Amino acid sequence: MRWFTIKNYLGNARVSFGRTSAGALEIVDSNDYYPFGMEYVGFQGANTQLPSYTYGFQGQEKQTETGWSSFKWRNSIPELGRFFNVDPLSEKYSYQSHYNFSENRVVDGRELEGLEVILVKDSKKNEGIIKAANNGLYKDNQATKTIHIFAHGGPKAFFNENVSAEEKKADLGTVKTGANLNSILNEASKLWKDSESKNGFTLVLHSCRTGRYTLDDNGNVVDPVASEISKSPEMEGVTIVAPDERDGFTADGREIGPQITKNANHNGDVNKGEKPLQTRKFGYWNSFKNGERINKQPGNTKPQGKDQRSFLEKIFN
Repeated sequence: MRWFTIKNYLGNARVSFGRTSAGALEIVDSNDYYPFGMEYVGFQGANTQLPSYTYGFQGQEKQTETGWSSFKWRNSIPELGRFFNVDPLSEKYSYQSHYNFSENRVVDGRELEGLEVILVKDSKKNEGIIKAANNGLYKDNQATKTIHIFAHGGPKAFFNENVSAEEKKADLGTVKTGANLNSILNEASKLWKDSESKNGFTLVLHSCRTGRYTLDDNGNVVDPVASEISKSPEMEGVTIVAPDERDGFTADGREIGPQITKNANHNGDVNKGEKPLQTRKFGYWNSFKNGERINKQPGNTKPQGKDQRSFLEKIFN
């Protein structure tokens, strides 16, 4: 019998069915799962326990000998709600247990190959920035020593989409120091790790408002996180380029650049009860080196002279 499987929004195989020799549809297997993957007793159909199909919880293969779910990098134990192996990205996510399954986000998130969680509710919102990061245009450039970093952010820090508001307040999972960024780059970028001297490097932060100057409650100017990071000894001689407005991305992964936001105050924070609305007006890309702003370019400016590439094209290629 040829069968078909219906999955839910987390990728769990819920119902398998096929056609009998007489052509009628027949349910041959069904499964319900506890949050971390332990199975309820399934439907006992006429052809249960399909021998050649062992992919169930989150679409991962179940090891029939052990009962573990086999993700690409680790095996999870559903009864314990934990992985059997240490997280290969432990240093990146040092703020939590190294055996956590899906960062304990099992209702609104899927485990990504045994490495980290992908939140279902954020997948649509993050499509543009994820595609831009993976479209091959922003690879480390050995000739110009340019590295591109994609993340969500603000004037004080940048972070990935999985960091909660509580974690941000506690400075967990956020980047705001040169030492922190240096540690991440040593893990993520071979070009950075293998270079004895970082002098002459350019780091481009594709991260909203990380290059924006703000005012505190007393009216004092506060340097943006890109400037603060550039002051650290780990970033001596490194140029950090960052947008002063929200960096826009199309659904198909094209970067629009920093755009001025409506419904926001002088610091770029969205007014309470309103939604951020990006305009067609561009903000700026600010460049920082050793704590000083050394350049300021409109997001859509093209240099004068023979080189008619835009500022974005020059630093991205």
